[in-house]
Amino acid sequence: MNIQTTDIKSDHVSIYSRSNSVVAWILRFIHNVSNAIKLKGGLSYEEFKRAEVLIFKSLQSNAFQDERLLAKMQAFKDEDGLLRIRTKLG
Repeated sequence: MNIQTTDIKSDHVSIYSRSNSVVAWILRFIHNVSNAIKLKGGLSYEEFKRAEVLIFKSLQSNAFQDERLLAKMQAFKDEDGLLRIRTKLG
C-alpha cells in the first residue's frame, strides 16, 4: 500500500487565517456602511464562515471555468453555493 502524506506548513495556515480575517472585516465594513444596525466587537463565527465561503467561491469560479469538466466530475453546488463532487463514499 502506497500512502502519501502532505506537510501543512504553518506559514500557509497563517496566510489563510489572515486572508480570511481581512475578508471578514471587509464584509463587516460593507454591512455597517449599508445598514442602520451596526455590528460591533470581534468577528463572529458566522462572519468568518461567510468570508470563507466567499473566498472558496472565488477560487472555484477561477479554477473551474470549463462546465464540461464539472459535468464529467458530477459536480453540484451545496447549500452555500460551493462546488462539491459526488463520490461513492458520500
